[in-house]
Amino acid sequence: MKILLDAHMLGQKETGNERYWKNLALSLAKFINPKNIILYSNLPKEKLPKEFQKFIIFTPKFKNGFFRIFFGFNQAIKKFKPDLIHVQNFAPFKKTIPIINTVHDVCFKTYPETFSKKSKIAFNFFFESSLKKSDAVVVPSYFVKNMLLKYYPFLDEKKIFVTYEAADPIFKYIKNKDKVRFFLKKRFNINNNYFLVVGNIEPRKRPKEIIYAFKKILKRYPKTLLVFAGPNKLKLKEEKNIRILEYVSDKELNYLYNGALALIYFSLCEGFGLPLVEAQKTKTPIICSDISVFKEIVKNIGLFAKDKTQLTQKMLFVLGLNKDKIKSRNQFSWIKIVKKFIIPIYNNLNKK
Repeated sequence: MKILLDAHMLGQKETGNERYWKNLALSLAKFINPKNIILYSNLPKEKLPKEFQKFIIFTPKFKNGFFRIFFGFNQAIKKFKPDLIHVQNFAPFKKTIPIINTVHDVCFKTYPETFSKKSKIAFNFFFESSLKKSDAVVVPSYFVKNMLLKYYPFLDEKKIFVTYEAADPIFKYIKNKDKVRFFLKKRFNINNNYFLVVGNIEPRKRPKEIIYAFKKILKRYPKTLLVFAGPNKLKLKEEKNIRILEYVSDKELNYLYNGALALIYFSLCEGFGLPLVEAQKTKTPIICSDISVFKEIVKNIGLFAKDKTQLTQKMLFVLGLNKDKIKSRNQFSWIKIVKKFIIPIYNNLNKK
């Protein structure tokens, strides 16, 4: 079986989306010959990390998404003749082989004002037709499955597969906290207690509300920091007690989790939330927005906040908490996800 993966996000600093395709590809290579896995990549092979050199790489002439939909996918299909193509959100304009479509969320429906004009055009014109072409739709939670059925009732429920996602293996608990403090001081000049915010700094993640809630604790805990780790799409400025690190490597992020008082994930809408499982792997307390999907993912181990006032209250609670007593829960590994869910989907479609 030969598979084409839409891995155009590799090397693009796309945080959660990039990690998804990285771990999917590397885990698939445990079960399928890497020479039968073609990665559609915006970067040429020599610019990708060493771990991807074992795959077949297709690099299109043009890197934009519209070219990928109308021409790029079909060029790769014509050249390598795969049995299946696995995409994210958008299928090839012309369908020639079975299509598996990963849909991480439908936030463009519920909070369209938080998306760029380009993204809204793409979703408004191509997403529904892509769903109709898809032979299987992979979603990361039952919440996303239910939302898809609500907004796109033509979908056959039997074609939607819920596969929870896993943290990258690099995320793990570091018992030696002196080692963590040394790394954070040397790399980021962080030597005070801090709350950590992970992911793109964009309206949907409510960074300004987080900052407002955080400033309320400073009278009692004036040395505490708020640290953002992720591309600064809103161009927020650093302030006293507020650090904006932009994109960090996974190794650096692992140390940031291990040193944090808690992860703050106050998003308006998500389909899953990889930082939640990354925080669990590092035994980092979680403060998150009170939305259905987060209750599905972290259940009784998250501190849920409905508004800015509650967010401040949860921060104050964590400041008096013994982090080592925080509950954690084992999650799926990527190997198990691919073996139990993804490969069977591929095999089923390949037989048709």
